[in-house]
Amino acid sequence: MTRTDSAPVPLDPARIALIEGPVSLFLAGRDGEGRPTLARGSGCRVAPDGRSVTVYLVAGRAEGLLEGIRAGGAVALVVNGPATHESIQLKAAGAEVGPLGPDDPARVADCRAAWIAELGHMGYAEAFAASLVEAGPDDLVAVTFTPKEAFSQSPGPGAGGPLGG
Repeated sequence: MTRTDSAPVPLDPARIALIEGPVSLFLAGRDGEGRPTLARGSGCRVAPDGRSVTVYLVAGRAEGLLEGIRAGGAVALVVNGPATHESIQLKAAGAEVGPLGPDDPARVADCRAAWIAELGHMGYAEAFAASLVEAGPDDLVAVTFTPKEAFSQSPGPGAGGPLGG
């Protein structure tokens, strides 16, 4: 779904469940020099009204991306369920970088545990799965954005099409 006005793309409960579930998260943008860059998310949450998304990134692994976001750059989040390959992409003209809120460390821990369990069910070693989302609470930043466009990226005939028609 693409919005031509400035209204956010509202996320329905099924999409929120996917985004907050045991998923692979990649936030992409450009660094301060305009080069493409991305970082793996260590967890995610959607605001209760479904209109904004916060992705938790390891700051030391996302320096260029964070520099670009702080300079006002656009972002795109790809969310992928590893067991089903259900995938969506959310785009925004900009985002805000900030510290974690009081409840965010617990949210990251829950996301991390769900990710490790999901990959474990698929036969991956716990150490491998954990290494992909490894982060200490002091290493994390919260990147919050309001999606203006949303696309299906799941394999199949609708891949690349806007969500919600």
